Amino acid sequence: MKRQRNSSKPQARPRLSDLLPTGENTVLYGDRRMTVQGCRRILLYSPTEIRLQLKRRQLVIRGNDLECSSFAGGCVTLQGRILQVASEGGEAE
Repeated sequence: MKRQRNSSKPQARPRLSDLLPTGENTVLYGDRRMTVQGCRRILLYSPTEIRLQLKRRQLVIRGNDLECSSFAGGCVTLQGRILQVASEGGEAE
């Protein structure tokens, strides 16, 4: 008996741009750690305030003992006592 072939086309491999996050995403872990994806650059860096430039806005983080523990590939990880997170509509481009 002959086997029937699967008539559906083989699945194409996903594009890299479909797998990597390209938008903005902010995750707050309690009040001690925060991850921001989509960061273009750090505009202001101090122990009490960090200002990040995203694509179309700025993100302002205020608190105590703030520090950037990593910044790579548009992903920033901040640590310290986070008291306030605000978004401002500062256009970068």
